[in-house]
Amino acid sequence: MRLTGHRAAVNCFAINFEDPNLIASGSEDSNVKIWDIRSGRATTTYKQHQMPINCIDFSPDGNWVASGGADGALRIWDQASEKDLFVQENQANSINCLQFNHSYLTLAAASSDKTVSYWDLEKFEQVHKTTRD
Repeated sequence: MRLTGHRAAVNCFAINFEDPNLIASGSEDSNVKIWDIRSGRATTTYKQHQMPINCIDFSPDGNWVASGGADGALRIWDQASEKDLFVQENQANSINCLQFNHSYLTLAAASSDKTVSYWDLEKFEQVHKTTRD
């Protein structure tokens, strides 16, 4: 099956392990799409990023999707409401990779400034950031 809908190259994707019929994709067109592979259609499109999407991940329970972009924004959306839960913008540095921790409600995000930030998602606050060393 071929999924079509982005207007530019797809840079990343993630599988929702709670519902393997759902995948997320991030593109050079700055959009995040949630796909239902049974129908082959995008069910949701998030358009809040201003530049290409570099990375994407589903939360362990599959309820949230996080994305990081070349615009330096880290965003988390609630799948049920399709609303922003959290936005952290850092225009100086792109977010190059991110991943939810499957044991705790945390998220790690690596930036082009050679640092990794750790976020507590119960409070939606940064709890640690590595140094550039």
